[in-house]
Amino acid sequence: MPTAAYAGDPTAPVFTYADGPEDAALALLVVSPLASEGVGSRRALVQLVRSLGARGHGALLIDPRGTGESAGEPEDVTFEALCDDLRLGLAELARAFPTARRSMLAFRYASAAALAVADEVDLLLIDPCLDPQAALRHDLRHEIARRVMRRGSSGESRDDLLAKLDRGEPVVVDGQRFSPALFAGLVASAPAAALERRADRATVLKSGRSTFPAVHAHANLGAFFDSVPELEAAVAEWLEG
Repeated sequence: MPTAAYAGDPTAPVFTYADGPEDAALALLVVSPLASEGVGSRRALVQLVRSLGARGHGALLIDPRGTGESAGEPEDVTFEALCDDLRLGLAELARAFPTARRSMLAFRYASAAALAVADEVDLLLIDPCLDPQAALRHDLRHEIARRVMRRGSSGESRDDLLAKLDRGEPVVVDGQRFSPALFAGLVASAPAAALERRADRATVLKSGRSTFPAVHAHANLGAFFDSVPELEAAVAEWLEG
């Protein structure tokens, strides 16, 4: 039966959701995306965990602090805290499925933390932000466009928003606050170099139609998470491969 729980320090709970037999041979830690993509992914990722459990695998979904059902605010999230939560998730995965070979699935910005902490597990990274500066500039371009659509004016340019980060102020990206501490940690982690070092144990997928034909063109993961059967099939194929 699926189980939901809070793991780690009860004063700063981190939410997890698990499914699958205790004696599973394979187990996957599924890391919720950050910010609004985490909200949009909820149904698809819960269904993914259930689907993997039905196939006899172990699966555990974790909401990092500041996302989903976990404590904290997005603007308070640091890269170090994100890494700590992923370590906690791997420990919970090992506790729930003690005999399984462990793997991890992460998306976009969370992929950098996965690369930083998961030395002993295989990684599946979907749309990893390997150049955090370029990824944020891209996301801010869409943020500016959304503001123009809603209000007729962005109010701030992309350079204005980047300057706020440089001053230590959070910025809003797709309706969620993005902290300067998180951004600085992402850049310092050098995810592209980390991926090169982990190339033998990391697989990268893009969420677009070249990989998933049913997915329509989109600016972020939103449309991808509408294609639940394709997500489940791709993850199961990778995990069992």
